[in-house]
Amino acid sequence: MKDLLKYILFILFAAGFLLTQNIAAAQTTVWIVRHAEKDAKAPGQPLTKEGQQRANDLLKRLEREKIAAVWTTDFLRTRQTAEPTARHFNLTPGIYMDFHAVADTILEKYKNKSVLIVGHSNTLMPAVVALGAAKPIDILEEEDYDMLFKVTIARDGHVTVTANYYGSSHHVTSIPANYIR
Repeated sequence: MKDLLKYILFILFAAGFLLTQNIAAAQTTVWIVRHAEKDAKAPGQPLTKEGQQRANDLLKRLEREKIAAVWTTDFLRTRQTAEPTARHFNLTPGIYMDFHAVADTILEKYKNKSVLIVGHSNTLMPAVVALGAAKPIDILEEEDYDMLFKVTIARDGHVTVTANYYGSSHHVTSIPANYIR
């Protein structure tokens, strides 16, 4: 009987510890990426074959992240980039036009969840800033396609940003080493 009581107390302690750790680790994660390679000469600028592969590479990178929402601009290339990930998580992407509005929506409706935003070379850093993080680079160049930014908003409101490359190498700008994770 004494051993059973010890066992039950141990289980209760372990369960409480794990619950505390999960609550402490709760955070909102926003993945921000530029659309994949586009065919600039085609009507609507759809993705090239390389861009379609990159969209699939994005899914491979995020498939274990439990994405709860996907946001894109209203351009074919951003929607096509998001499509494999959205389909995998059975989501319909929302369209955004204002970084601050989508940031507010994410912080209100997707607290402690993961979200994907697909934008453009000139919209990624403003999106990072709208979420409260410092921008890791000033601007993405036209040939920067392989960068994935992760903005993490902790329960206490502390915001951090990290970045990394995904898929095949296709960039002229380098992510500063202190942001790579």
